[in-house]
Amino acid sequence: MKWNIAAPFFQSKDSTWIDDQIDDKHFEFQKIPRTTDSQSWHSRKSNMTSAKGWLTYWSQAKRALKTPGEGLITVFPQLPVMAGLQMKLSRDDRPLIAWCFNLGACYPGLKQQLSKMTLERVSKFIVHSTAEIDSYSNWLELPREKFVFVPLQRGDFPIEEAEDTEDPFVLSVGSAKRDYATFFKAIERLNYKTVVIASELAIKGLKVPDNVKVLHNISHADCRRYVQRARINVVPINNNKTASGQVTVIEAMKFGRPVIASKCIGTVDYVDHGVDGLLVEPASTEELGNAIETLWRDANLRQRLSLAAKETADRKYSDKAAAESLKQILLEAS
Repeated sequence: MKWNIAAPFFQSKDSTWIDDQIDDKHFEFQKIPRTTDSQSWHSRKSNMTSAKGWLTYWSQAKRALKTPGEGLITVFPQLPVMAGLQMKLSRDDRPLIAWCFNLGACYPGLKQQLSKMTLERVSKFIVHSTAEIDSYSNWLELPREKFVFVPLQRGDFPIEEAEDTEDPFVLSVGSAKRDYATFFKAIERLNYKTVVIASELAIKGLKVPDNVKVLHNISHADCRRYVQRARINVVPINNNKTASGQVTVIEAMKFGRPVIASKCIGTVDYVDHGVDGLLVEPASTEELGNAIETLWRDANLRQRLSLAAKETADRKYSDKAAAESLKQILLEAS
């Protein structure tokens, strides 16, 4: 069966994704690239997709549906919305798999009604937290069976940097639904050297402590170097409705770095508290500060969590593991 795949990060037909890990003669894959460059979350000025952005998604979905194929796989929520609308208008009944279906929020009103109308064409939604199965099923009024939890995956990156023991620092990376207000209060009290890599929007209106350096618009490669060099990676989340923070958590784990994250929808499926990372109650300045201080002072704990984190990530959050899940989903849809 031939499947077309549309993802906003595909720059060409030769872009790599997890389908490249599937070696099965029953499947053929063709990637449909985006016609314009996608914008990093760290440099975006708004959380909302612009009109121009929606037109780009419409165009990519249209090309994916026009390209000969028996089924379509999309990545990120905007593409199945655009593909679903076009399939509804043309009465196209081919299977549509919505991979990485992760919303910032389940909006009410017109957005909900439009989403219900366009996404009813989706055969399977692949979500990356177990809690999203019920939240999206209820929001879209679709059967739970249409939603499948598959752990988010990240590719393998070479470990190029060691922990900076001469000038240690705490790192926090990310922009989506981050709770930097709580993090700043906790880290200001501790006065540890800290680096934050986030969009301007993510820290808008917050007072940045003197011990914190904020970086915007740095490359992914530079960001990953900071992740590797940091003594501790902290992922503070303010989101109890949908999933946030998994990418940041997984990348730190794959680099074998100790992680502290808010206990929420986006982290409880990925971090086993006390085994391969630490989870703290959301919005608790005291609990977050205590966890950072404990991990900062205890080298043995950091080493134990780091080794377990890398083992977990390599086993459960790899391209190979995700590809096997994709294969089983496609076999059911074929």
